Amino acid sequence: MEDNMTSITEFTLLGFPLGPRIQMVLFGLFTLFYTFTLLGNGLILGLISLDPRLHTPMYFFLSHLAIVDIAYACNTVPQMLVNLLRPDKPISFAGCLTQTFLFLTFAVTECLLLVVMSYDRYVAICHPLRYSVIMSWRVCITLVLTSWTIGVLLFLVHLMLLLPLPFCRFQKINHFFCEKKKKYKRNLLGTVKCTSIALWEPQKKRELMRKRIYEEIMVKKKTNSQI
Repeated sequence: MEDNMTSITEFTLLGFPLGPRIQMVLFGLFTLFYTFTLLGNGLILGLISLDPRLHTPMYFFLSHLAIVDIAYACNTVPQMLVNLLRPDKPISFAGCLTQTFLFLTFAVTECLLLVVMSYDRYVAICHPLRYSVIMSWRVCITLVLTSWTIGVLLFLVHLMLLLPLPFCRFQKINHFFCEKKKKYKRNLLGTVKCTSIALWEPQKKRELMRKRIYEEIMVKKKTNSQI
């Protein structure tokens, strides 16, 4: 039982359990989408930084949204592509935890940036004469920094809850990246499953021994009857 409850060092992402040919098709398709995502958001960032007419609060928030989108893709897609080429390659516990941390941070930050952009459009429509005063650059930078800070702090709560929990030594996650829900599910079932394995293992050994002895007796009886 103690062997089953030792500290986990790696996870195995099951990804897409498909044939090799379909996996290669998915690899090419996702690589194409990944490239378009990076190029599209990179183009947005380049245009906003080069054109002075786009140096407004709305495009300032849009540039941060593009950064979050690029970070999203870079956090999950490369590992998914690796799993399509090498399904049996595991990911380390630290790598899985880092991927989960970045994924949740970017998710919360993206939601908050969309809220900030909605507020920006509300001020522009309902208070057009006071727009430049309300949405000053100081306010815009404060709103963006607040969004990123809240995104990081909210995941720290999940991290503090996740780290003390026990895991089984070998873990398989039925997903193409380290998702928080899957890790919690594995963790909650892990202790019961590992304990069950430890308790039932001796009984299974006894059953196998009985089965072998019974087979040997039946073979001897069959041999004696033939003689």
